[in-house]
This record gives sequence, structure tokens and C-alpha cells, in this order.
Amino acid sequence: MVSDRIVMMREVSDATPQSVSAEWERVRKLAAKWYSFVVVADLRAARRPSPDVRRALTHEIDAAKNKLLALVAFADTNMALRAAARFVLGRSGVRVEVVASENEALAIARASL
Repeated sequence: MVSDRIVMMREVSDATPQSVSAEWERVRKLAAKWYSFVVVADLRAARRPSPDVRRALTHEIDAAKNKLLALVAFADTNMALRAAARFVLGRSGVRVEVVASENEALAIARASL
């Protein structure tokens, strides 16, 4: 957690549907007392997700979207990963921003609250 109502996630390079579910379970526990929140996702270590991981991400984001105001991801200068993240995360109906830096992601997250 970065601050009240902003949750920081660090994606791993070898994500599985189980690791995605476990990570989002922690998010749900942190956000349980909040009426709304924003997730900032660090994608610098992430690799292209498998179809099963994409389905798990879509499911978890969809389950949180009644309280999730925005999902802001950052991936440095990896343009291919940033484009893939927009595609995968953007299907949920939740506001998605994918930027280069952590500072930029946090500024967007704070402005979203």
C-alpha cells in the first residue's frame, strides 16, 4: 500500500492464475474498509501473460470494479508491454492508464481519488 486508498502491486515475471488470485485477494483485504480505491501496478518485471493469466486478471478486476476507480500501470520504456497492458487491462471497463514511470503513475492515482 502506498497511501490510504492507493494499493501498489508488483507483477512477477512468471505470473500464474493462482498468483493473480492471491495478489488480488490481498488487494481486496486492504480495500475492504474503503468505499473506493486505486491500484498502481508495477509491470517492469512482467512478461506477456498467458491466456489463463489474462482471464484471471480480467476476472479479478471485474470483481473489484464496484470500488476500483482506476488501475494505473507503469512499465518504463517497454512500449510493447505498455500496449499489451492497455489491451489486457482495458477490457474490464475500469479506467486504465499505462505510463512509463512510477512517479507519473502515483500522480495519476492520487488525482483519481
